[in-house]
Amino acid sequence: MTSTGELGKMFWEGKDRGTASRTALIRTTNGAMLIDYGWAVLAERIGNTIHIYDGWDKYSPTTSKHISQLGLRREGENIIHHAERKEVG
Repeated sequence: MTSTGELGKMFWEGKDRGTASRTALIRTTNGAMLIDYGWAVLAERIGNTIHIYDGWDKYSPTTSKHISQLGLRREGENIIHHAERKEVG
């Protein structure tokens, strides 16, 4: 199984499939999503833009740890941080 950090690296490299213990990288029609616990969308890549849902930070100590391990605290061009949470579905 892939580590959470390795899964984050895969996401940032443009890959669209993989799993870690509680986090999955899945392909979508527009790009890819990082999903925690099967329902919390932590980030998604749509085309060349990364959307990060910061509302999940501090949801739980484990979720905050996953966010850090996945590299979702980055800033930069084509990275948009959203204050809200997003769920699958």
